[in-house]
Order: sequence, then C-alpha cells, then structure tokens
Amino acid sequence: MDTCQKILTFFIEEKKISGITPDTDLFAGGYVNSLFALEMVLFLEKTFSIKIPRKEMRRENFTTVQRMADLVERVQG
Repeated sequence: MDTCQKILTFFIEEKKISGITPDTDLFAGGYVNSLFALEMVLFLEKTFSIKIPRKEMRRENFTTVQRMADLVERVQG
C-alpha cells in the first residue's frame, strides 16, 4: 500500500469519513479542523516513522491526502 493510500484508508476506516479522494480539500470540505490537523501530524509521524520539521508545519501541507503523502515522502528523503 502506498503512502497516499495508507493516509486515505486512515480517513475512511478510522475516522469514518467517506466520499473523499486524494485531492479533496479537507479543510474546505469541513472534514478537518485545527485539532484534527494535530492528530494527523501524530498519525503521520507514528505511521511512517518520521519527525515532521517545524518548517513543514504549514496548513497547505495538510489540505489534501495527496499533499500529506507528498510531505511524508519529502521528509523521508
């Protein structure tokens, strides 16, 4: 399972959020708020064994599943 699919599966199976795609704007769609964004950071760090640098903690890195996957892959190097 690739990075994007793992994150999408988290939303669908763990958070019971359906009808989203890798490119759905999660903030605009009301699926994510600032507290949930923090939970996403913890999920990404734990699931992918990474530490997201402070400079990457920008809203635009968390607006879509695809952007989160891109962030993970960038941090992994």
